[in-house]
Amino acid sequence: MKFFAFLICFVLIQPIYAQSIAEEVYDTAKRIDPISISQEGFLRNSKFNTRVDSSLLFFQQYDRTKKNNIAIQNLGDVHTPFMDLQFKPFEKTGVVAGMNPFQNLYYSIEQARFYNTPLPYTEFQYAQGKGGRRGMIDFDAMHTQNFGKKFNIAALYHSSSNDGFYSRQSLSCKNLLLSSYYKSKSQRYTATFVFTWNKTNFLENAGIVQTESNEELFKRLPSNSRIVPVSLNNARNINRYREMKFSHVYWIVMGADSDTGKSSTGKLGISHSFSALKNSNYYTDKSGDYGFYDSIYYFNNLASSDSFALTQVSNTIEIFTPLNEHSLAFKAGLKNEHFSVYQSANPKNYNQYIAHNNSVYAQFNFKLSKFFISEASGIYYYEGYNQNDYLLKWKNNSTWGKHNQWNITANALSNARKADFRQSLIFSNHFRWENNFKQTRNQNISVGISKNIKRPSIYNAYSYSLPKKAFELEANYTLIDNFIYYGADNTPKQGGVGQSCFQAVAKVHVNLKAFQVHQELVYQVLSNELKTQLQLPGILSKTSLYYQTYAFKKASFVQIGLDANITSAYKASFYNPGIVNFRVSDKTVGAYPFIDFFINAEVKTARIFLKIEHVNQNFQNINTYPNYLYTSPYQASAPFRFRLGFAWKFYY
Repeated sequence: MKFFAFLICFVLIQPIYAQSIAEEVYDTAKRIDPISISQEGFLRNSKFNTRVDSSLLFFQQYDRTKKNNIAIQNLGDVHTPFMDLQFKPFEKTGVVAGMNPFQNLYYSIEQARFYNTPLPYTEFQYAQGKGGRRGMIDFDAMHTQNFGKKFNIAALYHSSSNDGFYSRQSLSCKNLLLSSYYKSKSQRYTATFVFTWNKTNFLENAGIVQTESNEELFKRLPSNSRIVPVSLNNARNINRYREMKFSHVYWIVMGADSDTGKSSTGKLGISHSFSALKNSNYYTDKSGDYGFYDSIYYFNNLASSDSFALTQVSNTIEIFTPLNEHSLAFKAGLKNEHFSVYQSANPKNYNQYIAHNNSVYAQFNFKLSKFFISEASGIYYYEGYNQNDYLLKWKNNSTWGKHNQWNITANALSNARKADFRQSLIFSNHFRWENNFKQTRNQNISVGISKNIKRPSIYNAYSYSLPKKAFELEANYTLIDNFIYYGADNTPKQGGVGQSCFQAVAKVHVNLKAFQVHQELVYQVLSNELKTQLQLPGILSKTSLYYQTYAFKKASFVQIGLDANITSAYKASFYNPGIVNFRVSDKTVGAYPFIDFFINAEVKTARIFLKIEHVNQNFQNINTYPNYLYTSPYQASAPFRFRLGFAWKFYY
């Protein structure tokens, strides 16, 4: 690690020295980065509208599970199974396996972007730090390249390896996303291809083991949060998620482009999509403590081994109009899905389930003026395994003011969905059940207001490193019937009707020139029954305070500051690797601040950060915060440690 730090510093010094002699003013915003668009936007002729983010904004938050959420519950270290502590209404339809505690680490089809770049573009990101014997290494790579004006390829790769501070906390995660598109010369035909591959290999440790060396620590902990002597000596979860999608469009009707006036833009198109998905998990525990997790079924009494695999193939056909029209746009289609589920306790005891789904869906986009946009969409399963499931959404957005700084949103959602497959039917060495649950239904309404940050006339590194919003305020209310959760005995349960959640979310950024303050806050109230099933804190807070300035005669741009996270105390869910999910518990965690110190620096096409995590570990007495040790029941938080990382962009 020392050699690596020396190498990075040496390389960075060279451009600093060269640029300072020339007295150039470094300006991130002038770089020609690729622009991208979502798959749906590309297929429906929208404009490429999103640039690669190369600013220093929150660059130090390398852990994407924490960066993408206001607060999470994990197993005490980066890249472990986790759950989002901010309540969000369900938006899933169709067959869902019901396991994936690594969703922020995994690439999905929905995440795919399609790029347009004048020059081949490559970017690398790397982070490492202390932890256990080998420490942590997090690596990202991206490459995208145009071939002429009609063809592009892009590849994203992510790799994480983390040898945690505690016994059997090691994790290895590999992720790959490939995307490509083709447009014919006449613009009548368009095709896209997306492929994702994800795999995690996680050793299960079940919590902190009580030993003579930490006995004094155990004695000082209060009874309501006491660690218990638990261990899994040879348990492991291997989780895989693979998906591919091929879509192609033929424009039946062509028309004039609003910008060029040429008759080269599709006005009415027909599309076909083919996709295939496989989500699998293999859990083993081949030592004497295999029975630590409460289980209700065993095929053998020496060890355990569970396998699960969901395989699905889908075909979709739809008709649509472009999204960039100034009036009405629509799409409507039919979707057919065939899927099979394989479950086994051992080679002699297995179960295979085969079924299908047929659904119809539609979407309408209204642009009554340049200041108001409305989108209504819905999907209904009229036949098959998920018969009578549906998802309806209505989104409204209005902008006004100078430079459209102000924005108001009003959204509504209604969802009825069958239980996740593993909640309905499971056949494994640990568990065996077959449930006939009612549909889970939820209705949600939300309203919000936001204001964009006013950009200065001189667009330099200061303004480029600011977020888009000065503030965002949102309130939403959700009504839930028949919520499904895992009880204390690790088996699925179903709640009653009329449960609810009210939530207020505030995100504020204060720009004080060199000083920056960013605050995210959530307040949520769950009804009495729901809060015993969906265990979440009432208050979530995430704060960043930092100072930013030019350095080395304006050859570099630097940020120095603190990140802080805290939630109110709450009864937290307990993670069981046997069900690959969190289940309810009576243990309390929270009410403890985690504070990190960081330094970000940027020189030409390179960015680097230095971070000290949990810097406040030894600031106060151990009994000041009774639950300070926990992020989840029995899973201690990572201690004081260093992290170092960089990102480098290459233009050819």
